[in-house]
Amino acid sequence: MNTCYTGTITLLFLFLGYSSYAQSVHLKGRVTDRSSGNPLEFANIALLSPSDSAVVTGGMTDLDGSFDFQAEAGSYIFRVGFIGYDSYFRDIAIGDRANENFGNIRLTSNATNLEEVTVQGVTSMFETDIDKRRYNVENSIVAEGATASELLSTLPSIQVDEQGSISMRGSGNVLIYINGRPSNLSGDDAEAILAQFPASSIQTVELITNPSSRYDAAGVGGIINIILKKNQNLGLNGQINAAAGTRDKYTGGINLNYGTGKVNLYTSYNYQNRRRFRKSDENRITTLPNASPILNQDSYNEEVDISHLIRGGIDFNFSENSTLGAYAQGNFGGEDAFEDLNQRSMASASQLDSLYIRNSTETEDNGNFETGINYTFNVDSTGHRFYTSFSYSKDTRDHYNEYYQHFFNARNEEVPSKGLRQLNDRTSGSEFYILQADYERPLGEFTSLEAGLKGTFGTWERGQEFAQGDEASNFLPIRNDTISDLFDFQEDVYAAYLIFR
Repeated sequence: MNTCYTGTITLLFLFLGYSSYAQSVHLKGRVTDRSSGNPLEFANIALLSPSDSAVVTGGMTDLDGSFDFQAEAGSYIFRVGFIGYDSYFRDIAIGDRANENFGNIRLTSNATNLEEVTVQGVTSMFETDIDKRRYNVENSIVAEGATASELLSTLPSIQVDEQGSISMRGSGNVLIYINGRPSNLSGDDAEAILAQFPASSIQTVELITNPSSRYDAAGVGGIINIILKKNQNLGLNGQINAAAGTRDKYTGGINLNYGTGKVNLYTSYNYQNRRRFRKSDENRITTLPNASPILNQDSYNEEVDISHLIRGGIDFNFSENSTLGAYAQGNFGGEDAFEDLNQRSMASASQLDSLYIRNSTETEDNGNFETGINYTFNVDSTGHRFYTSFSYSKDTRDHYNEYYQHFFNARNEEVPSKGLRQLNDRTSGSEFYILQADYERPLGEFTSLEAGLKGTFGTWERGQEFAQGDEASNFLPIRNDTISDLFDFQEDVYAAYLIFR
């Protein structure tokens, strides 16, 4: 199986040279209180567009007040903000150096003595528990107009690389949970699916860095639990949001809730339409024998992503201690993209030796659906409770690529014998069933007992159809049986756990 995939990569990218599309600059510094010198934890760091003050990228400070993230070269408005402090603004232009150190940024408290104060509940940006860290991101400026994967990349301990792979504290063995339940987002397609979730639909992100068998019996390096917004207010209430960004980026959504005390109904819809493009120019010089001394390459890539996230559910409160809930959510979308690549081999006198022109188009259709039911019984108010749930999720994905390659000689004449046409159709699908029952009981101020049963049943199917055409086939693609394949996998996990703390 590994041999097949290696062959695929070789054929698809035989004439495609990768380059860095834009210079990335490392930004770092530290934020402290001007009076005391104490570090300010989880202060918001943002780079704003000078034209319209839209958020381009950003992050948050760590526990010691330091920040460290990457941004593309350019001119920005640099902003540092923290609740209860005056914001710090500065016009910057980055790109001359690979690293930009802002040093110690001191914020001034804007606290004012008041005769009468009305206190409203505001959730702390960061909370810690015995086995997890919790980031309340619903009011973060980074969440406006961003995707879930972009939001995750701004949180401490989480890294999202250029290929979209997600890791936590350096480990790529990470599971993605949605509302406390395992999802089928783990694996190679995790970033692609999370890119369809608007960050504005997320209330909290929990990082479980050392998960016990309660979360995963097979063992895992970490769990990222994404908790979506759900209103519990009485009566009919709701929220509408919309955002627009430069270069055709649009998001919008609506959240509605109706609660009577006994019954709580909620629904939401979020929409994303994002256009991205990349431009690249590269010039390389080599002294290797039997090779053209100069390689000049330029490319242009454009992508349009559209996604829809629909959620709905109902909670029945049978009594003050027992609640039955049911929910369903669907995430549907697609992507259209194209890339034009020109690769010139040049003689030392900058004369053309050969030219490859490679045009590619890409279409992707995605669908992710999940539904479930759960029951909670609180024995008392001390945390003594019983919880059981059942959930089902299904994910489908169709990824289609088409490549055309043209070759021109030193006289700029096309050579059909070196032309290629390639088709690659990758499909994947998965289904996930989870049955779980948990029991929790505090035994004292510092001790507790937890026990549970869990069954996880999953099936995965991945397929690839690869075809290639050349002059001999009149550029009609012919299926390659060596690379084309179909892979089915089924896994059933039965688990029980007992935890005494």
